[in-house]
Amino acid sequence: MDKMHISITVAAILFWNFNLTWSLNVTTTAIPETELVSVNRTELGIPPGENPGNETELVSTPTPIDPCAAGICQNGGTCIGNSSSTLGYECRCLEGWMGKNCTQKDFCSSSPCHNNGTCSQNVTAVDRCTPNPCQNNANCTNIPGDFNCSCPSGYGGKNCSLGLPMTCRYSFCIE
Repeated sequence: MDKMHISITVAAILFWNFNLTWSLNVTTTAIPETELVSVNRTELGIPPGENPGNETELVSTPTPIDPCAAGICQNGGTCIGNSSSTLGYECRCLEGWMGKNCTQKDFCSSSPCHNNGTCSQNVTAVDRCTPNPCQNNANCTNIPGDFNCSCPSGYGGKNCSLGLPMTCRYSFCIE
């Protein structure tokens, strides 16, 4: 097993008889899981015996990480470890789902096209409010697969095209 070598250069600066000493404390929380790392003072170029209380050796035991342990595949997908994949895993998605983590809807899985039609995953949003189907200055709002008109007072219907009878208080109406 190869060792990782760390090279640290320490320099003391002498300027107008002023000594400046730098101290470096390194804390590491993650050492590559596939390497055994051992660093000692000799490898760092520090002669044995100098600063005898500060000798340190760092050792990491290889710990394999299972990328599938976190349940990364969604919507019933099955995770398979794959070292040749850049992600280290591969998701096998259930019908109706696709993508690296099975989070994208597969609109073509049910073969919706007939008469030799070809299904494409390129979904384009349709703006059902352009041109505005609402009449009488009504506001149009896109909703999935449809639109909704907010009709002004006195109008109704899908497109706000129907004039509604005025309700009058005390049998007296003013337009």
